[in-house]
Amino acid sequence: MGTIIGGIFGFFFTGIIAAIIQLLIWLAFLKHFFDTGWLTALEISILAVVIFAVIAVILALVGFAIWALI
Repeated sequence: MGTIIGGIFGFFFTGIIAAIIQLLIWLAFLKHFFDTGWLTALEISILAVVIFAVIAVILALVGFAIWALI
């Protein structure tokens, strides 16, 4: 849900202020749905980004390996 709201907000507004507001919206959703504080919401979002990056690298390596075999 935070991604959808952030995407809609990002469609209408750009720049560093919009990015900060999107971050605050994302943290507010995490804070609400996980029933935590702001710092824990920030930790959850950082962990999510790290996990996403690891999975993206693994999928890219698998894709390159398949491309090399073809």
